[in-house]
Amino acid sequence: MRTYFESLPHRSPRSFHLTSMNFSSFLPLLIASVLLCTVSSCVRSSETRLIFCESFDKNDEPIGEGIAFSPGTISLLLETKNPIGLNTVEVHIFKLNSSERNRYGSKSVFVVNPSYSRFRLDNAVSFADTGTYFIRVTTHDAKMIVEGTIHIVTLPVQDK
Repeated sequence: MRTYFESLPHRSPRSFHLTSMNFSSFLPLLIASVLLCTVSSCVRSSETRLIFCESFDKNDEPIGEGIAFSPGTISLLLETKNPIGLNTVEVHIFKLNSSERNRYGSKSVFVVNPSYSRFRLDNAVSFADTGTYFIRVTTHDAKMIVEGTIHIVTLPVQDK
């Protein structure tokens, strides 16, 4: 008695051809796979938040949270869904000029507790110039954890 695989017509691996019938049945699977990967990528990145603020209150809640600030020092709050599992994180700053990203200052390294999922990075970044900046938080080997954009603006002087 022959097994199921023995009853199939023999084809060598070199004789495999993608016919239009095979392709049409393969195409929906390919599209579904790409969409699933895209959605899971979006979910993964939304599990980590980067919050810009002026400082923190006694309960470690951000004060003056936003994306637009006047020149000066800004603090960051990093929140992950699960414990971060790292001893340090690096903060990289880039100034956005038209279509380019130019490094702004040097990277800053912060020591964090690997078992925590929420981190205060007090006075993490300083800005002297107005403009739009791109902030990226990475591991020590440059794997991205989270990124965000911040605007440094000159606030109008109010007459008294």
